[in-house]
Amino acid sequence: MERKDWSGVRLIVLADEIASCEQNGLAMPVLKQMLVDCGFDQRYHVMLWSQMKTGIPAGSEPYALVTLQVTQTAEELSRFSICVSDYDYDLQMPDGETVPESCRMMTYSTTSDNADFTARNIRNFQEKGFAFEMVGIGVIGRIQLRNGSEQAVRGSLIAASAALTCGIPFAEVLEALNHISMAYFQEG
Repeated sequence: MERKDWSGVRLIVLADEIASCEQNGLAMPVLKQMLVDCGFDQRYHVMLWSQMKTGIPAGSEPYALVTLQVTQTAEELSRFSICVSDYDYDLQMPDGETVPESCRMMTYSTTSDNADFTARNIRNFQEKGFAFEMVGIGVIGRIQLRNGSEQAVRGSLIAASAALTCGIPFAEVLEALNHISMAYFQEG
């Protein structure tokens, strides 16, 4: 369903490599479904960086950038209130620029406990999918990805990190992830 009124809609912009990388490819559809399941799909819209570069809908505002590694310039990054990046990549910006003070940096990781959001104790339940604990700033919750793969863990962590930094309550994010069937995304 295409929106008719974009006023007040906040854009969550995913770097193209997030949506195209085999390891992260589930992040975009999982985030979109999570926004619907949590009732935030009218307030937020997910789009790719390449789509934003060609123009944003009138009345909407770039709000969160989700990326593997910050490759945007300080000027481009200053359009966003939040940047969510992979902790395992160097957080240095190109050409020695610094992150604008107006943009809050948040990180995610499946390998480092030093990130703002981490996936810990990743386990494979062969008939049921993967399970892990998501640990965030002052919160921890269990997630079982039905019919999920190891790649779904990373994509789900990226999606959840984006949702949480946008203010969606942790309990709602956990509930949405625990009810999404990853097989739907992996097939189509």
